[in-house]
Amino acid sequence: MPLMVGGLVNNMGRTVLCFFALVSDETTLSFQFVFDCFLECFGTPPKNIITDECKSFNSAIKIKFPGSTHFICSWHKMNNIIKQMSHKGCYRNIKSKSLFNFLIIF
Repeated sequence: MPLMVGGLVNNMGRTVLCFFALVSDETTLSFQFVFDCFLECFGTPPKNIITDECKSFNSAIKIKFPGSTHFICSWHKMNNIIKQMSHKGCYRNIKSKSLFNFLIIF
C-alpha cells in the first residue's frame, strides 16, 4: 500500500510532518479522500504543494485545492532529466553539478 507523507513549513521556517496516510491505490478518488481528511483537520487548504509527477495526484490537487500553487520536486525533475538523457546517450557529456544548477533556476 502506498504511503503518503505530508509536511508543512511552520512560521520558523522548519519542516514539520503533519500527516501520514496509507492508501489502497493511487487513484484520484483515494487522494481526494486524503485531502478531505486534511481539510477536516486543518480547516484551510495549503498555499503551495510540492509533489512528484503522479497524474492522479495532480488531478486530485486541481479538484480539491484549486487555489493552491503546485510545484514539481526538483529531485524528481533531475531524475527524470537524467533518465531521459541517458536513453539518448548524452548524459555522460554533462556534469551533474551544471545539471543541478540548471534545475534550480527553473
